[in-house]
Amino acid sequence: MRGRVSLTTCPTSFITAESIALLEEFHAWKLLGAGRVYDLPARLVEAIFVLENELRTASNDGQK
Repeated sequence: MRGRVSLTTCPTSFITAESIALLEEFHAWKLLGAGRVYDLPARLVEAIFVLENELRTASNDGQK
């Protein structure tokens, strides 16, 4: 278990090529200054918002 996430199976089976691509897109988005999301595909925007929220939650948990 890590924070709010827990699995009873190996997480490797949940990592797909699309998951990796979305993580890479999120990383590039952060490196380039977290620009406008209005021109991005909806699926990518959703992934960015979820990952950003998780990143902030993890950062806040680390400061407690």
